[in-house]
This record gives sequence, structure tokens and C-alpha cells, in this order.
Amino acid sequence: MLECLDEGVVLVAELLESAVLGVNEAFYVMDGEILEGNQSPGPGSWGEEISPPGQDWLDVGSSSITLWGSTSAEGRYIRFELWDGPPADSPWPLCWEGDLLLTSGKLHVVPFSDVAFHSPLFDVGRGGEVWRVRMRTKLVENDHEPDFPPGIYRVDLYVMQVWTSSGQVSRLSV
Repeated sequence: MLECLDEGVVLVAELLESAVLGVNEAFYVMDGEILEGNQSPGPGSWGEEISPPGQDWLDVGSSSITLWGSTSAEGRYIRFELWDGPPADSPWPLCWEGDLLLTSGKLHVVPFSDVAFHSPLFDVGRGGEVWRVRMRTKLVENDHEPDFPPGIYRVDLYVMQVWTSSGQVSRLSV
């Protein structure tokens, strides 16, 4: 939990909703407007993401993230988390934080091999604004990791934490 002092009051960020999805290969996470073709071409559309300095495991655009994964992984899982404020930092070895424009407010997972297929991952409840995002990843070589399915082995795990700076997020139903 994140604690911030504001005139003697302790504020703690709360996890509002979460979802986990298994993916067999490298994939995109993108706003639904890109998939519907309603967003004009530009940063965030396919092929126009850039790799932030020192972060070769992901590419980032204005409305999408490409997650490459490790070559030794036998699968991938992504956990999406909606927070009401900035979550606590994580000790995971790879982490990136930045902004994503979520025009539709709906994030989708799109595998590399079949860009016509996409799976809705999460609805943040409202679109048309920029959200803060923290991506974390690690290769897990054990058979249990908290917050992920039991029995996993040699998989890439991703956690995508999303929150708005306005703090006007309420509990959603997924």
C-alpha cells in the first residue's frame, strides 16, 4: 500500500479490480479505439511504439503497449489492476511507468499471430483521458506466484497497474 501524508492524514491506495489472462505468445495491450479503427494513425497504433531507454521487453505508444517476453518462457500471464491512486512500488526486476491515452477506456489483448482476434482484458470505467500505467515483468521458474494461477512454471508474468491522477475512480464490475 502507498502512504502519502497530507496535513496529517494518511492516504492508502486501494486495489479496486483485477483480472488475469493467459497468452501463448508476445502480444499487444491496446485501447479499443485502435481496434475499431476510430483512432487516427499515429503513436500508439501498431508498429509505431518505441522502446523506452533500457526497457527492451516492451514498446510503448500513446494508446498501446507491446510486450515481447523472454525467449525461454513457455507461456505468459498478464494481471491487470485498477487502482484508486498510485500503488506501492514493486521489487520486480523490470518496471516501466508512464501514460496511456484510453479513448474508449477498454483495454484489449491482441496476440502477434492473430491480430484479428482480440480479447477484452479490462474496462477502466471511463475513456477519453490519460491514465497512469506501471508495467512490471519477471520470468517465473517456480510453481506458485501470488495473484496468478497455481501450477505455473517457466512463464513470463506481467502486471499492468492503472490509475488516474484525479482519484475519481469507483469500484467496477468486470
